[in-house]
Formats: sequence, structure tokens, C-alpha cells
Amino acid sequence: MNWFLAHMCLLSLTTLIGTMPLLGCDGEVSFTTASLSEATMATGIDSESKPVSATNVFEANTPEIFCSVKLPNAPSDTEVLSEWVYIKGELEDVTDHVIDSFPVVTDGTRYIEFSMTRPDNGWPTGEYEMVLYVDGKEKVTLPFTVGETSDSSATTAPSASLTGATMTLGVDSQSRPLNPTTTFSVDTLEIFCSVLLSDAPEGTSILSEWYYVSGELEDVTNLLIDSVPLAADSTQYVQFSLTIPDNGWPAGEYKLVLYLDGAEEVSVPFTVE
Repeated sequence: MNWFLAHMCLLSLTTLIGTMPLLGCDGEVSFTTASLSEATMATGIDSESKPVSATNVFEANTPEIFCSVKLPNAPSDTEVLSEWVYIKGELEDVTDHVIDSFPVVTDGTRYIEFSMTRPDNGWPTGEYEMVLYVDGKEKVTLPFTVGETSDSSATTAPSASLTGATMTLGVDSQSRPLNPTTTFSVDTLEIFCSVLLSDAPEGTSILSEWYYVSGELEDVTNLLIDSVPLAADSTQYVQFSLTIPDNGWPAGEYKLVLYLDGAEEVSVPFTVE
């Protein structure tokens, strides 16, 4: 934390605005104002594309794996791209393999869904990621795992999970997100993350790690700013936050990584400009 602040004191902060090219329009640029919130892996979705039976652990015989995400206030022709990645597992010599990608072009405020159906021989067991992009910019990464098919005659207790991790400008009295966004200004007083903890036994540990990834701080990349542990149980929304440094936030790319009982559950990129 001190190193982070020391670098900031040496800089006069300027606002950096990321741009993206307009397809088919030479020399023109546009800004995307769209963001994503409540990204959730699930075994199903309802008629409004909201998640049903949220989980980040699936069996090899799961018929279809879903991701539901809320897109708020998106301008026309906003593209949301899902990228399904096999990280590692039973497939030898296969790591970080992009299985497939699916684009959706939409607008307004709505839940949208992505899904993949089970291969003929079942899902290879191992670790996976769902990466979501808005207009070409990464917005959220959701790790999930596929394990062996369980004995249907056996009963097991539900395992704790984190879903719907959302960066936001504030939270309500129940720690639910208010004004979700993944883009913050350099003078934002406090940056929040709200996430739903489900089926957690007593003593469940959640750890948040806040990273400065890259930007105006020269020669500083992937710097751990701070980490905040939290013990919680049952099903409830929990929140994490960081308050503004004395000289404001350095412009650039950041990410918040959340761990559940020591295992990474979700990584949420966000931007300060």
C-alpha cells in the first residue's frame, strides 16, 4: 500500500480516457458507457434470463452450463462477447484453451444469457473460466470447475459459493449494489464491490485482493494494493470497498479478486479514468 501511495505522490494526476475504434469509420473513435453486473454461473435461467440454481461447480454430465449477466443502460449496438476457456484439468497438455466465443449485440437494460451444451462424452473435469467483454473490453472473469459425476443416491450438503460480483459506487443497507459500474473517476470517494454469498457454513472465509494492473504509474504493473479478509456464513450479500487515496486514484486498469476459503472464485476488472 505504501509503495502504491508513494508512486502517486510523484505524479500530477491526469484523466486518461480509453478509446475504441468505430468499425468501418476510419479515424473516428467512440466511448462505451455500457457495463456489466451480477454475472453469475448457473445450471439454468428463467424467462427473463436471470440465473436459476447459481453455482460455480458443475458435474461432468451437466446438460448445459449457463451464465447470466445484467447489462444496464447500454447504448444501441453494444456488443457483449462471452469467451469460454478450459484452464487445466484431465486433458493432458491442454491449458488456457479457448473453447468457443459467442457475441450478442443488444441495448438498454436487461439480463442476457450465454450457455454451452455438454459435449457427447461429457465435460472434461478441471478448471474453466467465462470471460465477458463489452465492446472489446474485458469486464468480468468467472472461474468455475467441472468435477466427476456424483452418485445420485448420495446426499451432499450444498457448498458455499460467490455469485453476482458487482463493482458499484455504493451499496444499500443489505450490501446490495447501488449504481453498478466498472468505470470510476479519479475523484471517486470510495469504490465498492457487492457479491452474494450462498450456503456458507459458519466460519467461511472470503478474501478480497485489490490490484493496480497498469496505467499512469510508470513501471508499476499487477501491484497488490490491499487485501481484506471477511468471515461470514449463511446466504447474504457482502461488501468490500477501498477509500480514495489522498491524491486521488491513479488512472488505469484495476481488478478485484475474490477468494472463498482460499480458492479463487471471481476476478472483476475495473477502470479509473
